[in-house]
Order: sequence, then structure tokens, then C-alpha cells
Amino acid sequence: MNSYKYLFSLVEKTKVFISENPDSITFCKINDPLSSNNINDIATDHQKIFEIFNGGRFGIIDIWDKDFLSQIQYRVPNNNVCLYEVGQILYKPIFFNKSSNTILLTVDDDFKSIDTNLDFYEFTLHYIFGSGYSSLVQNDEADLWLNFINDFLARRLG
Repeated sequence: MNSYKYLFSLVEKTKVFISENPDSITFCKINDPLSSNNINDIATDHQKIFEIFNGGRFGIIDIWDKDFLSQIQYRVPNNNVCLYEVGQILYKPIFFNKSSNTILLTVDDDFKSIDTNLDFYEFTLHYIFGSGYSSLVQNDEADLWLNFINDFLARRLG
């Protein structure tokens, strides 16, 4: 199974869970995917993610939908043309570096960023649907998305 098919399957299983559990709206919302002819003006890695889901909320992580992307770019540091904002973690921007095809996480209020060395697909698997999320919430057992990852996904995919 190729990697994008795996992510698609993961997102679809999560959407089923959300539809069956109305309380999940407090910690997760996944927008329907876009067709490829609506997303040709962004980086290829990001286009592939939009073909799986058009943004969403995953606990403390927000991934912007296509329509919101152009409205939020004012937070790009020094108008860096290689970067564009793709989401946020607790109100701190997540940037996509078009030169390196990697995700950068903002770590402080001065927009100092660290390069995850992960492309958009790897970032999504590691930080949204994987073990990297627990490091973001410092393994907080009260975090509903973390509980979802640990319980539901482990049972359904394990």
C-alpha cells in the first residue's frame, strides 16, 4: 500500500469515528478533500494532502483549508518567499518550506522556527496521527486527540 493510500485510509477511518461520535467535534474536524484541479497553485506535497483532506482540527493542531491559506500569510517572517503558513499549533504558525519541501514549527513568539525535516505527508503521520503529537502536548492524558490516537487508532490499525 503506498503511503498516500495509507494516510487516506487513516483519515477515512477517523471520519467514520467522528460521524459516529458527535462529541468528537470538540477535538477533531476533518474537511472533505479537494479535487486536484482546485489546488494547482501550491506545493506538490501540500496538493497531495488536500486531495486527502482540506484542512482540519486535530487536537491542538489546526491545518488550514485552501480558502483560508491566502488570508493567513501575513504571519510569514520577513515575507520569506520560500515559506507559507499551512496551520498552527496552539496559535503558533506551522510553515511549509517550498525550497526544502519540509515543515517548520514555530517555537516562540519571535517566530523562531525549527525544521522538522519532514515533508507534509511525514509531518501528518508523525505529529497529527502519530507519536509526535504526544510530545507536543507533553503526554497530557486529558488531551482528547491524544486519547483518540492512543486508543481508537491503535485498536483500529494495530
